[in-house]
Amino acid sequence: MDPSSLRRDAVSGPHPSNGDSPGLDSSGPVIPGPDATGPGTTWPDAAGGETVPPGVRFPAPIAGGRWQRPNRIWPLPPVVLASLVMFLVASIVATVLAVLVQKGPGGLATVRDPKKLMEIMGSPVGLALTMVLPQMALAVPALLAAALSPIPFLRRLGLVSGHWPLALWGVAAMATPIIGLISSVLVTSLMGESESLNDMTEVFRKLSASGLLIPLAIGVGLVPGVCEELLFRGYLQSRLASAWGASWGSWGTALSILITSAIFAAFHLDLVHSVGVFALGLYLGWIAWASGSILPAMLAHFVNNFLSVLAVTLLPGADPGEIPLGEAEVPAVQVLAFGLVMLLSVSCLLTTFAVASFHRRPAAIRPHSPASDQPGVGLMAAANAPSNGYPNEADTCPAGDPGRETGDAGGCVNEEIDVDSRRGLP
Repeated sequence: MDPSSLRRDAVSGPHPSNGDSPGLDSSGPVIPGPDATGPGTTWPDAAGGETVPPGVRFPAPIAGGRWQRPNRIWPLPPVVLASLVMFLVASIVATVLAVLVQKGPGGLATVRDPKKLMEIMGSPVGLALTMVLPQMALAVPALLAAALSPIPFLRRLGLVSGHWPLALWGVAAMATPIIGLISSVLVTSLMGESESLNDMTEVFRKLSASGLLIPLAIGVGLVPGVCEELLFRGYLQSRLASAWGASWGSWGTALSILITSAIFAAFHLDLVHSVGVFALGLYLGWIAWASGSILPAMLAHFVNNFLSVLAVTLLPGADPGEIPLGEAEVPAVQVLAFGLVMLLSVSCLLTTFAVASFHRRPAAIRPHSPASDQPGVGLMAAANAPSNGYPNEADTCPAGDPGRETGDAGGCVNEEIDVDSRRGLP
């Protein structure tokens, strides 16, 4: 593919001087350098310099003649803070609603009694309200920010098919029990037990005894698995990996997973519990990055929570975080089932790492460098560049584009300029 023709086809349209959308002529312009992104910047072309009008923001150029808006992380702190505030407010509202539904207005005094409040929270209605409403509120800021983004909504949140086969989704999900077990045992031995987890375990066992085990396990797995992944891996990690991975490569991607996992753990609002789920957050972050989608991470999160509920209710003789040792504590059948699940989980973990190496992320388009001003150099550099972990506006060819058919990393022919990316939206 001729790089000059690629540039002409990829970025076409009138010049800023005629008042329309920015573009380059068809005479084979020189792509501006990486600093040519702000107002008043001179953008060289075949005819001479064109000056960006004041107040107009253009997407950043990338190799091969396509355009990419600068990666920005400033929306992340407001979104995280808004999610935390909405989660806390929704938790209070859900608690009050649970009391009103079960005790009426006169029952609000029970909020001051931890034991009576736990009884209300442990009922099916109370647990449903206090689990669903806060989790939904947690995801709202991320959904709103993604809706305002110039990147398509589903793509912004990583709700795409990715490049892992479906079978690998299931294998990766079944690896979570061994990660959770090892983390739980280590944290419990070093830091002691979590009182909040112990209280929640008693609630689960109570509801399980009333015949609600499966609905309970599905709810505890599904609601956090979807809502938390939308915020942490879908919006937060994907944006950090896009920005830092483009600048620092693999180290930037690793740092984005680390930071996101730390925030994910801190949102559990209990020191022991937060430390315990940090390893799970790292694994979920790796799944989302390696697969190119948060859907496998959602499935893994669901499986982890689902099996955790089953474990604490079907192994009642063992304290949370402890491994049941024998018939003196738990019936032999349950011990055998527990051991088989852990053995399967170890196998799935090793299989996931091995198979994932054969389904690596496709190379992402790297930011433009001055060296790529030479004909053909930018295109070759783009094709050979390592992935930054998540797609940006120009990483994927549109449907029906010849570049999609050939798999050419820099071969999108009909890529269009994203006008909305000049509006400064998240």
